[in-house]
Amino acid sequence: MRGLMLLALATSVVADVAKARDQTWTLSGSLRARLETVDGHARVGVNSSDTIWSSRLRLEANRPLGAGWSG
Repeated sequence: MRGLMLLALATSVVADVAKARDQTWTLSGSLRARLETVDGHARVGVNSSDTIWSSRLRLEANRPLGAGWSG
C-alpha cells in the first residue's frame, strides 16, 4: 500500500516538473507486492504460524538531454 502511494506521488512530481520546464519526460516503473503466510510449521521451537509482507518499487524517469549532450 505504501509503495503504491509512493508511485502515485512520484508520478505527480515528475509530471509537474515536466510541465514547468516544457520538456518531454518519460516515467516507467513497477510495483511487486507479496503476502505469504505459513500455518503449522513442522519445526520445533518456531511459531506455528507466520506471515510476511514484502514489496518492491522500481521507478525510472528520463528526459531529453540539452543541445551538445548525448546519452
